[in-house]
Amino acid sequence: MAPELWRGEEPTIETDLYAAAVVLFECLTGTPPYVGGSATLRDQHLSAPLPGPELIEEIAPLVRFGMAKSPRQRYLRAWDFAESVEAAGMTVGGAEWERRGRRRLATAVAAVLGPLPGNEMNDSPRGLIGRSRFRRRVRS
Repeated sequence: MAPELWRGEEPTIETDLYAAAVVLFECLTGTPPYVGGSATLRDQHLSAPLPGPELIEEIAPLVRFGMAKSPRQRYLRAWDFAESVEAAGMTVGGAEWERRGRRRLATAVAAVLGPLPGNEMNDSPRGLIGRSRFRRRVRS
């Protein structure tokens, strides 16, 4: 939760942008920026140093900006945050960063949802959702 929510304030677009920066951090590191029980999390979101040293230098500033403790110090619009993520992606991963990321994500999802090994004829929902949905279709 954004610091302002812990303080009992009403959510705003800046609150959502805080959450988006937290999700970005977690996607890149595999862990949430702060951990602990409710009281610990509240204290960390309200006053702990902003995360970022564990991130690459192109990404760290936009996560810290998105997770600023004061809503007035964050991105003003979702579009601004999205543009920052796009620019960082281009800098770090090149022009094809987004396409490669989608391909890796689809491969990971297919591996999780695919048929169980040795049970390709599985009629369970897991088997029905399998890898065939992610095969590249040949266009004529």
